[in-house]
Amino acid sequence: MAARVKPNPLNQDEYSVMMYDSESGTMTLQWSESTGNMTDENFKEIVAAYAGFAEQYRIPRLLVDVTKFRHRRGPEIGTWRSREIVPRYHNAGVKRFAYV
Repeated sequence: MAARVKPNPLNQDEYSVMMYDSESGTMTLQWSESTGNMTDENFKEIVAAYAGFAEQYRIPRLLVDVTKFRHRRGPEIGTWRSREIVPRYHNAGVKRFAYV
């Protein structure tokens, strides 16, 4: 039996880690507890980068781990995400999107 390959980290910063598991075709965005100190602009940059990787690599499954997410997003973030990010997921060919 072949050993399972660990997911490949695509990006990491003080607020998050993005990993790609080629075996399952899943990219995970794992937020850290330090998100309690981030701004809406930090949030937008990270989510835009996540969408960018999905587009670049045509990743069909996206998973966002919010178990340690502490940021309190501003009221315009939902509208921004719907307008700027969701269409990028569609362009990437995302088939499944989940939050944990």
